[in-house]
Amino acid sequence: MTAAMAADRVRLLYAGLPLAILSHFLIAAALIPVLAGHTTDHRAWLWGGLLMAALCYRALISLQERRTPLDEANSHIWLYRFRFGAMATGCVWGLASLLLFPDGDIEKQLLLCFALTGLMAGAMASLSVDDLSLYGFTVPMLVPLFYQLGTADNGVALSTLAAVLAFLAFMAVSARRFSVSEHNNIRLRHEMQWRESELRRYEFIANTVSDLMGVISHDRRYEAVNDSWCRMMGKARESVVGERVESVWQAPLEVTEALTRCFSAGTQESLQTTIDFPAIGGRECFIACYPYRQQSGEVTHVVIVTRDITDLARSRRELEEARDVAERASRAKSEFLASMSHELRTPLNAILGFSQLFVMDETLSEDTRNCAGEIERAGHHLLALVNDLIDLARIESGNMDLTLEPVEVKSVIDHSLALIAPIAKKQQIRLLSAFAGVEAVRIHVDAVRLNQTLINLLSNAVKYNMPSGTVTLAARVEHGRIRISVTDTGKGIDAAAQSRIFNAFDRLGAERGTVEGTGIGLVITRRIVEAMGGSIGFSSTVGRGSTFWVEFPVCADRDVAMIDALATTELPATEATLLYIEDNEVNRWVMRRLVASRTSLHLLEAASAEEGIALARNALPDLILMDINLPGMDGYQALSVLKNMPETRDIPVVAASANAMKGDGDKGLAAGFDAYITKPVDARKLLAVVAQTICR
Repeated sequence: MTAAMAADRVRLLYAGLPLAILSHFLIAAALIPVLAGHTTDHRAWLWGGLLMAALCYRALISLQERRTPLDEANSHIWLYRFRFGAMATGCVWGLASLLLFPDGDIEKQLLLCFALTGLMAGAMASLSVDDLSLYGFTVPMLVPLFYQLGTADNGVALSTLAAVLAFLAFMAVSARRFSVSEHNNIRLRHEMQWRESELRRYEFIANTVSDLMGVISHDRRYEAVNDSWCRMMGKARESVVGERVESVWQAPLEVTEALTRCFSAGTQESLQTTIDFPAIGGRECFIACYPYRQQSGEVTHVVIVTRDITDLARSRRELEEARDVAERASRAKSEFLASMSHELRTPLNAILGFSQLFVMDETLSEDTRNCAGEIERAGHHLLALVNDLIDLARIESGNMDLTLEPVEVKSVIDHSLALIAPIAKKQQIRLLSAFAGVEAVRIHVDAVRLNQTLINLLSNAVKYNMPSGTVTLAARVEHGRIRISVTDTGKGIDAAAQSRIFNAFDRLGAERGTVEGTGIGLVITRRIVEAMGGSIGFSSTVGRGSTFWVEFPVCADRDVAMIDALATTELPATEATLLYIEDNEVNRWVMRRLVASRTSLHLLEAASAEEGIALARNALPDLILMDINLPGMDGYQALSVLKNMPETRDIPVVAASANAMKGDGDKGLAAGFDAYITKPVDARKLLAVVAQTICR
């Protein structure tokens, strides 16, 4: 039993209490004069006083219950008070059988029995909702009477006792039925109240939502609609409920068909259509039909929910259009970057190629070769600058190009220090290094990006250093990771500004000084390092300088073994023929000089794809090195022709192109090239690839 039902039971007990008090008083007032002659006066008055005390107590708690609202929290207290009053009254009536019993007067004995039996019947009717109150009143009242009748020495008393017991049994059965009935009434009343409360709650929810909701019966009549439905349709609820759907509004055909399927098949239906609302005109809507089934499985009602998605559909179309515009802009940007990369890399190929040839030409003087080395180093630096410009655009678009491979850390450090040395010397900054023990360490990174990272950190350390300061580049290996750190003796970074160090275009106040910069170098560096699987951090003390560091996992031993195997690859001792298909005369001239220093290689040249295909078919070279951007037929088309001809299908083909955007290499390998080399071509790397390809 719930607390609310228990409170209702107590209220029912107290509701009948005033009538019970009155009946007790009247019966007592009628009995005392009749029975007083069979006992002493003080017994009669004593019993009358006790009864009045019990009735006054019950009258008092009845008045208090009316003045103090009875609720679920205190109903048990009022129930205990009521039970005590009922038990006290029953005990007083039991004393009547002991103190006022008329010995020898059969008529007055019967009168007392009838009075007490009447009280018992009334109690069973009014107290049946609480068994303890009923038993607490009737048992103390009837036990003394039964004792007096049972011990009386006459047949009438025994007959009266039997009749009272039979009547008591009958009343007990009736009281039990009445009790069950009262409990059911209380339960049903609470269920009705709960259902009404839930119905009001659901009505409130339905009327609060902006969706149009309607309940349709099996005969296509509206049984309920919410406020949104009435507002959008411009109709009062009273004029809609009970009317057929087609008489209320002209529903689109697809809505009628969905409603029919929902009733016949019992399936949930949904659709999107345009509805012409009287209040606001045509709107794009999403409609869902939900079948309601009885326990028998029959669909008796359908709930139709209509949602206005006009604004959502418009936003979706605008987003799709914006996405298409962004994709077109991204493609245009990628095409521009690819074109710009190709146009900038092509002349650099000649610069770096000739400088490498001069460095490798032992017939030249040492001074000339050193100058050529400086040209090569400067060319590579220029190439890095070109890459930086392209990297910025790639990072902004989220398309950063990385070629991860095992790289020797020491060579990258030496190269970075060599490039930064002239700048440091010009600003009178001393460069120091401390990386003993890492000579053979290799990490899986993009060598160009790692070099770019170190140069950026070193250049920042030089630019923001104190006059005649020092910059220290250190490296150490701990727990399978190598940390490369760059430490300067500059002013340091204030603690309040350190959280902004990796914010784009935030130079932490340096823009007011004389040091030039854009404020994006560290942003690019951080993204590059993290994209290569590393981490970057720093520590700084005002007045003492700063230390920036990057960490990467060290390559496993098996990776080092693969690198060593590649480094020791030699050109075949037997002669081999290399066909170079390239439309740029300068690039072909560089290749001639490169191959001329290798007596085991014989070079064939072609200026177009068509010429190269014909030459390959006749000469059957051991390797074909081909540019992608050829006039007329491009490299991919030429590769397809070569692979489809029986004479040339097994000849390895290597791409050598200035197309170095993200995905170009993968695209080339997927097309069927055996290797993909980007321009400017590194002579040593080219020879290694040629050796590997021919030796397969």
